[in-house]
Amino acid sequence: LTIVSNELVADSAPAALQAVTRGLARDTVAKLDSAFFGARGDNTLQPLGLGDLKGVNNIAAGTSVKNLDVFLAAIAAAENVGATLNAFVAHPDDALALAQLKAATGSNLPLLGDDPTQPGKRLIAGVRVLVSPAVNKGTIWGIPGGGRATVIIRKDTELTADRSVYFTSDRTAVRSVM
Repeated sequence: LTIVSNELVADSAPAALQAVTRGLARDTVAKLDSAFFGARGDNTLQPLGLGDLKGVNNIAAGTSVKNLDVFLAAIAAAENVGATLNAFVAHPDDALALAQLKAATGSNLPLLGDDPTQPGKRLIAGVRVLVSPAVNKGTIWGIPGGGRATVIIRKDTELTADRSVYFTSDRTAVRSVM
């Protein structure tokens, strides 16, 4: 939910309203990521997230990742149950730590993303590395492809504007629901 002045709605360039809707879209994505990567605990109103799964294969990396062996172990563990990892998803701080790993001691060549034809693309043994602030620091999820991990959205995201709720202050409430 965000509140904008009616003056902004009526008088501004379309770019200002687009900035408001982009902000709502970012907030909605953050809530979706939080639900997907988190755990609902005792809150039955929240959907189950990855943190609620039982029987997840945990591979301990120790206090810090020094090479990619733990990721190779995760890929192999997935293959042992007939799955193929489609992506690793990490907190941005953990992704930075991975990006700072070097090919060898004394080298400046990064272990990830050393293909100049694909700048910024992070891969570990061919598996994409994605980031989300919703992932707990110190946890990196291996997400299988092939329909083993799905997000089901019952209906499209709804964007509603209502001027009546803030009638006394000449503002408009804009709400995004997913």
